[in-house]
Amino acid sequence: MPISEPSQLGDFLYAFLGILFEGAPYIVLGTIISGFIDAYLPSNAIDRFLPRNRSMAIFMSGLLGAVFPVCECAIVPVIRRLVQKGLPLSCAITYMLSAPIVNPIVALSTFSAFAGNDAMFMTISRIGIAY
Repeated sequence: MPISEPSQLGDFLYAFLGILFEGAPYIVLGTIISGFIDAYLPSNAIDRFLPRNRSMAIFMSGLLGAVFPVCECAIVPVIRRLVQKGLPLSCAITYMLSAPIVNPIVALSTFSAFAGNDAMFMTISRIGIAY
C-alpha cells in the first residue's frame, strides 16, 4: 500500500492540536491561580503595593516577570483577574509583554540555546527590548 503525502489540512490539524494540548495545562494553572487571587487578594491590595507614579508603576510591572515567572498561557487569566481587582491596564499590558522575556527560566534557556553565538548579547538584548 503506498504511503500518501501529508495534506495541508492534516499538517494544520496536527500543529493546532499539538499546541492546544501543550498549552491547556498552563491555562488551567493560570485559572486556578486566578481563582486564588479572587478569593484571597483584597480589592485595595493593588493600591497599596503599586507606586503612585504611573511611570514607576509601569516599570515595576515589567520587572515582576522576573519575580513571578509565569508563561504566556497562564498569565492571561491571572492578569484578567488582577485588572478586575484594580490593576491599571497599562501595568497589565506591560507585564504581559515583558514577563516572558525577563522570566529567568526563559533567559537561561535563551542563553543555552544560543551558546557560542553571542548568547549573552541575545539574552541582554531581549531584556532591553522588553523595556
